[in-house]
Amino acid sequence: MLSALIWIPVLGAILISLLPPDLKPDRYRAIAIALVTGLLACTGLVAYQFNPAEGSMQMAEYIPWLPWLGLNYSI
Repeated sequence: MLSALIWIPVLGAILISLLPPDLKPDRYRAIAIALVTGLLACTGLVAYQFNPAEGSMQMAEYIPWLPWLGLNYSI
């Protein structure tokens, strides 16, 4: 879930940059609002799942990305 908090804005920026430049500003604004709403929902879900009584790392993600180079995706 933490990955969504990073990748939603990145993918949203890529999406908006690929849109045709002749769109009305209202369209860009609507897309940005939809992306921010999704980001807010993900943030609320992370906050809801967080347990303050637990003393260890929560919602950690670890994915070996390029193991032969020793690169990992870790949050």
